[in-house]
Amino acid sequence: MRITDNMSEKFTKKFMKKLLGRKGIEDALGRLDKLTREEFQTAIAQVLKVTHDVEEGVKNVGEKVDGVDVKVDGVNVKIDDIDAKVQGIDDKVDVAIEGMLECVLYLINVIVKPYTTRRQGSKGSGATDGKRSQPFVSL
Repeated sequence: MRITDNMSEKFTKKFMKKLLGRKGIEDALGRLDKLTREEFQTAIAQVLKVTHDVEEGVKNVGEKVDGVDVKVDGVNVKIDDIDAKVQGIDDKVDVAIEGMLECVLYLINVIVKPYTTRRQGSKGSGATDGKRSQPFVSL
C-alpha cells in the first residue's frame, strides 16, 4: 500500500496545487478585474473634471464676449453722436458758405456792377484822363 499511499499523496498534492493555483489565478483575475474597474472609474472622473473645466472656460469666454458686445454698442452710440455733430457742423458750414456767397453777390451787384456800367457809359467821353480806375471792394 505504500505505492498507493504514495500515489494518493502525489495525486492529492497535485490536485491541491491545481486547486490552489486555480484559486490563486481566480483571485488574481478578480483583483485585476477590480483594478481595471477602479482605473476605468478614475479615468471617467478625470474626463468629467476636464469637461467641467472646459465648460467653465467656455462660460467665462461667453461672459467676456457679452461684455465686449456691450462696449461695442456703447462705441456705436458715441459714433452716432459724433456723426450727428459732424452733420450739424456740415449744415452750419453750408449755411455760412451760402451766406458768404449771398454777401459776395450783393457786393458785386452793389459795388462792381454800377462801376462797370459807369465805365461802359463813359468810354467815348474822355473823362478818365488815360488812367483806369480799379474797383475797391471791402468786406
